[in-house]
Amino acid sequence: MGDPRSPGGSGTTPEDAMSALRGFVVACLLAPPVAAQTGVWSAPVPLTEVNTPTNDYYPFLSADGVTLRWSSARTDLPGGPGAWDIYQAVRPDRFSPFGPVTREPGGINTSSNDLGVHVMPSEMQAFHTIVTGNSDLWETTRSGPAGPWGTPVLVLPLAASGTDYGVTVTADGLYMMFSSGRPGGAGGQDLYESHFVSGMWTPPVLVAPLSTSGGEYGPCLAPDGLTVWYSGAPSGSGDQNVMVSRRKLTTDPWGAPVPVPELNSTSYEREPHVSDDGREIFFTSGRPGSLGAPDNWTARWTGLTHQNLPQPTRPFLIHLSIPSLPGANYQIGLSLSSTPGFPVPGVGTIPLGLDPLLLLSISGVLPSVFQNFSGVLDSNGWATATLNIPPGPLVHLDFSIAAVTYGPGGVSFITNGEDLKVNP
Repeated sequence: MGDPRSPGGSGTTPEDAMSALRGFVVACLLAPPVAAQTGVWSAPVPLTEVNTPTNDYYPFLSADGVTLRWSSARTDLPGGPGAWDIYQAVRPDRFSPFGPVTREPGGINTSSNDLGVHVMPSEMQAFHTIVTGNSDLWETTRSGPAGPWGTPVLVLPLAASGTDYGVTVTADGLYMMFSSGRPGGAGGQDLYESHFVSGMWTPPVLVAPLSTSGGEYGPCLAPDGLTVWYSGAPSGSGDQNVMVSRRKLTTDPWGAPVPVPELNSTSYEREPHVSDDGREIFFTSGRPGSLGAPDNWTARWTGLTHQNLPQPTRPFLIHLSIPSLPGANYQIGLSLSSTPGFPVPGVGTIPLGLDPLLLLSISGVLPSVFQNFSGVLDSNGWATATLNIPPGPLVHLDFSIAAVTYGPGGVSFITNGEDLKVNP
């Protein structure tokens, strides 16, 4: 069995950790019960440091979370080559305002309208729409992550009559989605997907589960390709709203889309973009409070998010964000069996402790598997746990993650459980 350790890395055995946690939970049950809380977005606020009285559209945050790019028709910066250009602003960290606005350097901005840029994590490859009669997708590269962009090249396998906007690509560069008004769709703008195979993009295919006669715009794929946010018009809603769809495997069809009520308004919400760690969202809206129509808005996540596909030999990052509870103690739990965790009245069974089935599957390597599964939220109410999944019997198994924060008064926040699947 080796010497399996606790998820917090303190050197105690899993049995010691589970015993202590049982005592903690019993004590917490003496306090008023806390309802299980589903993760939610904070109230959106405008990005006043980058917005203008003219149109500001298509926000996109870099993989490292510090550079915001967007398309704008602003006129306060002289010398722009086109009516709509791509701009950028940099912040020193994820909690500071964005700094001065500049145009994206080099040839990526053309004499035509340049819209909806997606920059790959390397910062050396980008895709965006150029309006030259048709609205097509173009690719631009550069020799270094801080240098000027080269001349855009039309992505020929994707070009067609119609309007192609809002391109998004997974972090591995193998899967793309965009909005298009090409013939053969469900009506208006629809969502299409393409795969990068043998050095080129495959002909786009309609994403039927997400495309309706109401029109779909500006998709944003999570880096692992398991979640997509976009703007659509749910039945009876009128204006475009932020929608989300999920799947467990990249080979699965997309699940039924649902609106994100805390982000939507009686106005319109378009082109959502979620940060790679899932903790921030940026979108375009014409709601009250905008300098112009439209402007860029942002919100932050409360609850659990994850980064990377859960699969062997690759670190799987689990983020806990409770901005209202900086300094709170937290515990993140992971389970494989159907009845793990601890019963909490009014809440249900929460998977907080290490599942015995999980211990049997990866016994002997726990010190390198679990990192930061318990501790204290930082001054921003954030924490990140790392799960290093070893090869073996975990492949294709479902598992669930949940988290709890607590203090002297008992449980203060319990996240919803999130079901995932280990990929090969």
